Amino acid sequence: MELYGGPELPKKLKFVEPTLTDHIFFARPSVGAKEVMVKASDRFGNSYTATLQA
Repeated sequence: MELYGGPELPKKLKFVEPTLTDHIFFARPSVGAKEVMVKASDRFGNSYTATLQA
């Protein structure tokens, strides 16, 4: 809170604040799906995986 909160901070700029978005990825799993796995890789060749439980 000391670093990121309070009246002394500069005015927030909308384009750099985190916001929910629907354009990164979107999945519409089937009705019987129990989990969704998301895999991504960056330009350095690192891979990232997340599994979301239904």
